[in-house]
Amino acid sequence: MGGYGSELVAFVVTLSLGLYFCVIFVQFSLLVVDGYLKKWQLVRALIPALFKNIGIACAIFGFTFQMITLAAVGTLMIPVGLLLALGKEVKTPPMLETALRGSAILSLGSLSVFYMSL
Repeated sequence: MGGYGSELVAFVVTLSLGLYFCVIFVQFSLLVVDGYLKKWQLVRALIPALFKNIGIACAIFGFTFQMITLAAVGTLMIPVGLLLALGKEVKTPPMLETALRGSAILSLGSLSVFYMSL
């Protein structure tokens, strides 16, 4: 893959990871603030979404830098978040969830095309 292709893949992956890190930062800060205020209902409801988003970000990061262990841990964090969500969960807004999923699919797809062309 030429120079433009690799720059495009780097841009897509950076944009996706940046979006995930922003969402993770907001969720984590809500967790800390809520834990500080001693309202533990929101803490239990935010943990599943946080686990899923951290898992997807770790998987993208691991596949980007070919760290198979990190990618496997990130991939295994997603079902843990889904299992924790059996009770009450704070839902991510649908538009944000669509953007997160789309960026994850786009970045992992572009990484697979990039690594296949090497």
